[in-house]
Amino acid sequence: MRLIASDFKKGNVKLKIDTPEDLWYLSQVLDKGDFVTGKATRKINLSESSSKSSVVKKTITLKIEVEKQEFQPSSNILRLLGIVRSEIEDIPKGSHHSINIEIGSIISINKQWLNYQIKRLKEASENKKSDILIVVLDRSDASFALLTSHGYEYLSELEGEVENKRTNQKPTKNFYLEVIEQLNEYVKRLKIKTIILASPSFWKEDLLKEIESKNIELANIIRLASCNVTGKAGIEEVLSRTEVKQILKQDRVIIETDLVDHLLMNIAKETLSSYGLRHVEAAVNAGAVSNLLITDKTLLEHKEKGEFDKIEKLMRDVESSHGEVIIISTEHDAGKKLQGLSGIGAILRYEFK
Repeated sequence: MRLIASDFKKGNVKLKIDTPEDLWYLSQVLDKGDFVTGKATRKINLSESSSKSSVVKKTITLKIEVEKQEFQPSSNILRLLGIVRSEIEDIPKGSHHSINIEIGSIISINKQWLNYQIKRLKEASENKKSDILIVVLDRSDASFALLTSHGYEYLSELEGEVENKRTNQKPTKNFYLEVIEQLNEYVKRLKIKTIILASPSFWKEDLLKEIESKNIELANIIRLASCNVTGKAGIEEVLSRTEVKQILKQDRVIIETDLVDHLLMNIAKETLSSYGLRHVEAAVNAGAVSNLLITDKTLLEHKEKGEFDKIEKLMRDVESSHGEVIIISTEHDAGKKLQGLSGIGAILRYEFK
């Protein structure tokens, strides 16, 4: 994301969407009632005929007051629906229209910005494409994932041939060589700087020895970790490992995981924690909240139900009392755990009654 211009005191921001991740960031900072100006399309009927060939699409610049947003990461489109607030020919002011935001879109936003939203927007503008690859494997299966700011992108799976002892049939391909070939391809294409290689048992050490004998430069960017399973479950497990957190301690997904783990540990000890909207609200009113954790899914659900005002007040009150609001992605395991605890929790400064 590129911040073209910003004046947060006046509420004005102009930005350009560069990556699919930018759309996710944007979906987290837009609220009902915000004003967004961007490109939209409208259909024009060139004749009185109902023929499809007489209908053309025209691109217009439109300002809407946001009522609802729809975002599916798989589509790479953030759709904003709202009330037209600009004077456009043939589109009555006050009518309803939509703006589709996608990679390459330039939009202007006017809103009352919360501190966490400003922080999230600046984070997106400073965010570089991840250069960390996670690989989990066993004797015949390997899974590859790219770390992202809100979790990970599952790239591919590789299945190797296994020796059939019953028929004494030998594999026709070397599985390790196939994995190395895939690693080299990702390193070159995605400009990978670090590879976290994990496996049950000794598979990772065996593969690393094979790599060291063939490509010492590739071996030098590999860090070893442990896991009990492969596939997506293995990726999640690797992200929770202490040794991996040390490697990735600056990455957002690790920061979010640490915060959720801290909250869960406090809950287990029945100290300095609160979860569930009613209990968190009481903690906020007491000024006891140090960190307010809310999942992106919970925010979206309250926006869709028209119940965001209560959540927004909580966030403003936390920031007013010098606490921090952190939006936790449900794209990774820690976010899913928090979602299972109602999607909202708080780490407290002190106990209160």
